[in-house]
Amino acid sequence: KESVIGPALRQPRGLPRIEALLDLWLQWLQGGNMPGGCVMLGAATEYDDRPGPVRDTVESGFRELRGAIAKSVRLAIEAGHLKADTDPWQFAFEFFAIVLAAAHDWRLHADARMAERAKRAFARMVADYLANDADVTAGPSTRAPT
Repeated sequence: KESVIGPALRQPRGLPRIEALLDLWLQWLQGGNMPGGCVMLGAATEYDDRPGPVRDTVESGFRELRGAIAKSVRLAIEAGHLKADTDPWQFAFEFFAIVLAAAHDWRLHADARMAERAKRAFARMVADYLANDADVTAGPSTRAPT
């Protein structure tokens, strides 16, 4: 939370905050601060089909994280950055899928282009949701790398 969520919340509401969330998450993945990878992702894989308090804690943590993403999406809708009919939970699902793929490619394949690929996928996803008259200064995430 200190490396990703907190700094992202200091960004302006709407798409800039969601872009910051992605950028910070990708930086965190590449930071090497967690030998062995993300404890929560590892626990999710290990305990996803094993009932009990560990699974409940992991599931609750990921539900809270997805809720924070969905809330940021609702704020982006209110700001006029995303279409009014955007489903915040679908957006959060797709966002999270990009981050999971990025984590996988970074940890398992040591793909040096992981962040570029994730940002390109994010840009394509946002293009589907972007309001036609959105007044947003596109940050680095919404512009596909050249």
